[in-house]
Amino acid sequence: KLDFKLFPEPVERLSFLEKIGIKLPKPLTHKEGEVVKYLLKGLPASKIADYLLISPRTVEHHIERIKDKLDCISKSELIQRLQQLDSSGCLNII
Repeated sequence: KLDFKLFPEPVERLSFLEKIGIKLPKPLTHKEGEVVKYLLKGLPASKIADYLLISPRTVEHHIERIKDKLDCISKSELIQRLQQLDSSGCLNII
């Protein structure tokens, strides 16, 4: 199970961050979280599809949505961002 969230923040702080232009990541769906778990293990979309019993194209669609949510342009940028979030404790993989 993947729990994607930032540390709890008071509402006032979130409002302030938004006003100064800092965007926090949007929450991931359950299936997107599962894809992230396997991306962090270094698996390609075809293997992720095998594990999740979905098509590789569906995995690529989830990856595109995750990239949009985390403002990443490339898959390698996405993986780096996920590794940073994971190492900073903002991404909890259970």
